[in-house]
Amino acid sequence: MGHILHVCIIPQSDWTPLHNACIKGHVKVVEMLLKHGADAKAKSKVSAVPNPLPLYPPYVGAPVPHDDGDDDDDDDDDDDAVPLGYTPLHNACYNGQVKVVEMLLKLGVDAKAKTNLGYTPLHDACGSGHVKVVEMLLKLGVNAKAKHNDGDTPLHYACKNGHVKVVEMLLKHDVDTEANNHDGWTPLHYAGAYGHNKVAEILLKHGAETEAKNNRGTTPLQLACTASSASRKVVQQLLRHGADPDARDLTGARLLDLLLDRDPIKLEVITELLGATQTLCSYQTSNSDDLQTLGDCVAALTSAAQNTPTN
Repeated sequence: MGHILHVCIIPQSDWTPLHNACIKGHVKVVEMLLKHGADAKAKSKVSAVPNPLPLYPPYVGAPVPHDDGDDDDDDDDDDDAVPLGYTPLHNACYNGQVKVVEMLLKLGVDAKAKTNLGYTPLHDACGSGHVKVVEMLLKLGVNAKAKHNDGDTPLHYACKNGHVKVVEMLLKHDVDTEANNHDGWTPLHYAGAYGHNKVAEILLKHGAETEAKNNRGTTPLQLACTASSASRKVVQQLLRHGADPDARDLTGARLLDLLLDRDPIKLEVITELLGATQTLCSYQTSNSDDLQTLGDCVAALTSAAQNTPTN
């Protein structure tokens, strides 16, 4: 411990010893490092190449990454690498190390510090579902509505990962259920896409908009039905709160059209939609062409459902 340089950085990984101790929750080690001059505000230089697409679950109509067929540039990915800039507090919050978080906060480290990608410690705690850490940060008055560089708030992260208690806690701090990220996703889009029924229920009770459309014109219901983690319970929740099963996305496709392209077809989701769509048929009489298209979709789905083998 005689050389401050050794305390402050590990060249092989660009994590400092303090970063690593905070990840593991080694309170005594953290305490010792700080006493020997470790920088509690040090930002990591670990780099990552930005993902060209948001990390959303696969769903019908999802954008497809562009591939120009040239593999010669694969070795140049490091040129686009971005230093992440995580502080020891970010690491402790992400891993739910409550005692370490307490220690760092008492030292006066910046609870609102952002990484180079715009993540706050609250983003990390909410995304990982660490209720105690979230509570501590909120009591300090951190911005519960903070957005990172892609526009996601802590609520987006809690909803994406299905952390019910964190969602409830954030809503008590007047966060915006209609906040959208740079792709137009609201927290309800995430709850729908990832099949988190309880989260969807809570958001809807707080007035979340069922017809919110992302930048591709996709609603939470469309995501709930067509994402890889499609959930019948989430579909039921959304339909009960007035979600339109006949809404079109920006390509003009209806949900039933999209579902016809699914393989395999999810019968339980189709069952919910058929009931809702047939109800729509009983009163949507203003446009005969629309009704004909809708009727064709219902007939096609019914036929597909009847001919799909059950496991």
